[in-house]
Amino acid sequence: MIVDVVVSGWEQACCGEPFGVGRPVTWSVFARDLPGASRRRFLESHHGGLDLPGESGELSGVVREIVEVRAAVVEIPGTRTRTRSQDAPSSRRERVDHVTKGVDVEEYLVALEVDETADLPAYRLDETERRLAEDAEAEARAVDEWIRSPRGRTTNALLASLRERYGDVVQIRVRQGGRGVTIQPLEPEACDLLWTVDADTISVTAGSGSFALEGIDELSDFADAVAAGRVREERRDGGAATVVSPVTGPERVDSVESPGEGMMLVPGDVARRLRAPARRYAPWR
Repeated sequence: MIVDVVVSGWEQACCGEPFGVGRPVTWSVFARDLPGASRRRFLESHHGGLDLPGESGELSGVVREIVEVRAAVVEIPGTRTRTRSQDAPSSRRERVDHVTKGVDVEEYLVALEVDETADLPAYRLDETERRLAEDAEAEARAVDEWIRSPRGRTTNALLASLRERYGDVVQIRVRQGGRGVTIQPLEPEACDLLWTVDADTISVTAGSGSFALEGIDELSDFADAVAAGRVREERRDGGAATVVSPVTGPERVDSVESPGEGMMLVPGDVARRLRAPARRYAPWR
């Protein structure tokens, strides 16, 4: 009988014993079955499970396959926050024959052959998992309601328009039904555009600047300005500013001041803006 065992990368790197295809192993595992899966699933842990739900036990068998999973580091759409993701296109899954310690991977997916009569730890859905499932369902409903709301419809109409006009020259990543969006132009000298739409405000990032807008019409004008290359970084009174010039409406400026004379602790992103030379961004196409 074949079962699946997930060996987390940090546990293996910490103090896991080497293992390989065709070799016997004995692991402490926790039952972590997936609903609807065709095979039983377990999580290996030699740190007591770290309060994981599900019954634990010892599992012995022969390793038949190992898939090494290397997560990609990606930005969350609409933000510059970076996270590790196994689902990103740039993540890697590769079959390997042998695993040692100290390798920077997310996890190993192991097909383990066990005896048909093995006493396997039982799986149960605990309160934590039920709550997580309920939270996921609630979030999905909230996203669906937002998509169907007036603000959601106008946001997604704008997103559809940008895809139609610029889809061949930009990469667009979306989360929460269009609430969070990152538009990355393929032209390296062009300006990226990020937005996060809330109930009352729209937080927008273009180049080094951050801006607060109110309506989707403002966001549309702002996006057109970024796409047309009407964005520049400039020096102002020893400080730095990002300037966006829509065709209609006022010029929008986000600036940081020079710390002046003397010693002062300056955050890294501010320091980079203060050191950066003036420039004008290229159009998306």
